[in-house]
Amino acid sequence: MPARGGSAVIVNHRVALSGTKARAAVVSHRVEYVATRPGCDRSATEADLARAREREAFVGYLGCRPGSTALFDADGAVSLAEARRRLDACGGAVVCSVISVRREDCERFGLDTKEGWQAYARANLTREYARMMGIPESRVGWVAAHHLNSEANQHIHVLAFDKAGRFDRLMAKPDLERARRDLTEAAVAPEVARLGLERETARERVVEILRSMDGASLSRGVELPPEGRVSYAHLRRWHPEATRQVESAVGRAAEERPELRAALDAHASACVGLADLRGLGGAERGAYLAKADADVRARACNAALRAMSPERRTSPRPAPEDGPAATRRRERAVGRELAACMGKRQTAEAVAAAREGHPVPKSAVRGCPSFEALGRHSPAPLESALSGASRAFASAMPDGRRDPDEEARTMLRALSRVAVRALLRAPGALGTAARVAVAVSQPIRTIMSISM
Repeated sequence: MPARGGSAVIVNHRVALSGTKARAAVVSHRVEYVATRPGCDRSATEADLARAREREAFVGYLGCRPGSTALFDADGAVSLAEARRRLDACGGAVVCSVISVRREDCERFGLDTKEGWQAYARANLTREYARMMGIPESRVGWVAAHHLNSEANQHIHVLAFDKAGRFDRLMAKPDLERARRDLTEAAVAPEVARLGLERETARERVVEILRSMDGASLSRGVELPPEGRVSYAHLRRWHPEATRQVESAVGRAAEERPELRAALDAHASACVGLADLRGLGGAERGAYLAKADADVRARACNAALRAMSPERRTSPRPAPEDGPAATRRRERAVGRELAACMGKRQTAEAVAAAREGHPVPKSAVRGCPSFEALGRHSPAPLESALSGASRAFASAMPDGRRDPDEEARTMLRALSRVAVRALLRAPGALGTAARVAVAVSQPIRTIMSISM
């Protein structure tokens, strides 16, 4: 299956199943074609020569010199006869792949030489074929050759197989697509890193220029709300007219300041290059570029707002200490505490009691700091909370037994709600805040603060 149109890297796979004419042709014809076709690179690379010298020193055998073969594998050069022997011996299916890169892109990807292609193949092929074939990496065998016969691209042919011969099936489309994506990303990784750095540098330059501009001249024609935050996100939500004015001010600044225009253009160019490398097209490409544009616009507008009104607050107001939102925050904190402290056995014990209409037993919440705090202060709040949790569970699960995981989640939610309400009603003996230290099974200590 080829990569999507527009990608700088194209990956194709075909599977030759055992017992088929295609499988027989792999040994009789295809491996010879891959190894000897005019245009294949038969030169011995430094990496191959180094591996050959290591094997020579180990076995004292000159026959392991790479010679003029075009074939190579994960360990060095491979003769045509040896490749045929391996393919004939494995017995299972053979995956025939071609990975190609446009000639104009080879140099920037580091794939303009046989050494570059070998390094790429040896770093990635074994892992990806193991995933595609669903076998351990230790069982993956492959041979490849670098071809220069096309004017449009450079490419490698790869013949991959299961050394044990047990892989003999077609591969699922999701596995092929994942391998295509991973092999493409590995090939373009150096260029992606370079363009990513260009994009980040351009973005930072945009912010730097706007923050250094004179706020008075930048704010011409901009009427900000008299109070409240002046962040771009806040203005977009509550003051659309002010948002348009700020965006227009940034646009004027780009027209007046060539360095700002250049930074914005560099950012856009880097984003287009990244979209090209990923092979994005159509709606997916449009969404990617629109998101990148929205990101740099938000950063630019926030920088402009800082220059226009440096004394105004940009962060949200502190969260209120009471009200529904504060209660939900406390419930989430206690929920995390309960999930850390209550094991499966304790949760199942609580569910079983609630299912029978009984209060949650104290043993189920033993070791949970919130409930321990209630019990130390007075038995009444604890008993009331455990009864309330049982009733809340029964109300949420009126149809009897359900999935055990769903029952466990429902019980934890019920316990967290009643614990928070009981703690909030508890007299001042607990203080204005309960600092809860929760020790979980691993040597990790999580500190949660519940405001009262």
